[in-house]
Amino acid sequence: MSARILLAIGSLTAALALAAEPAVFGLPAKEETSEMLITRSAKHVPEWGLWLLTEKRAVKNSDHIRYFLSLRTKDGPVVARYDSLVGPVLASPINRQIFSCEENVVDQTEHAELLDLRGNISHRIAHQGFSRNCGLTDDKKLYWLEYSNSDDGKVAWSIILVVDKVGQIVNKSVLKKAGSVIFAYDGKTYKLSFSTPVLPG
Repeated sequence: MSARILLAIGSLTAALALAAEPAVFGLPAKEETSEMLITRSAKHVPEWGLWLLTEKRAVKNSDHIRYFLSLRTKDGPVVARYDSLVGPVLASPINRQIFSCEENVVDQTEHAELLDLRGNISHRIAHQGFSRNCGLTDDKKLYWLEYSNSDDGKVAWSIILVVDKVGQIVNKSVLKKAGSVIFAYDGKTYKLSFSTPVLPG
């Protein structure tokens, strides 16, 4: 096979590989620099008529992670930006909010945050201990945070905090073993299950 043909095949293979490389709104889905790993993903939120673009930046050889979000129309123009969140980050379509748990495991954050669709922080929820987990109820109306605590460094217990869309506490429970938190809100009974408490750290 001639060198010219081999060169043509090589160019075609490179072009196909480039075309197959996943992209998110024209940006690489994965990117790496000398200091950072960047991953991007996009999720359509039909209730908002918008796309939520999430850019996760992880510092190499470190536990430091930052989330940079933007809300965009289907054609790409940016409606709102959310810069440098600790996360994890979750969307509540029904409340028209973004919930950033702002974990305090690595960074000394003091609050979880509720963000509106204009890019603003609308409410803050003071942390109740060492962040362990967070999430939304199945109907996406309420937000919950799980914290690890200990009085003596030997016996662990968990605080479960549930808040509504204005950051008001709906339920606060203490668990000393694996179990469920059951509470009522707005005429509905909710049940959240949690595993065995662990020591902070």
